[in-house]
Amino acid sequence: MRYMEIRDKRYTEAQLKAMPEEQYNSTKFTFYVVYRHKELETCLSGTFTIEGLRKKLRDTKGIYDKPQREENVNV
Repeated sequence: MRYMEIRDKRYTEAQLKAMPEEQYNSTKFTFYVVYRHKELETCLSGTFTIEGLRKKLRDTKGIYDKPQREENVNV
């Protein structure tokens, strides 16, 4: 069984006001992820960038070595 839930990270008004302008205007997106896979010992969850999530999945037993479909290459 495989399950993935991805949510974009929401910031409170106070967090946005305290955020440095460079981070506020950044195009780097951060997502909260819950991922369950039969080959993982525990559920993978946390806040990641897309590339950080790919790296974590590659490091966690070689899952996500290649995209399943060609259109997912740039995801």
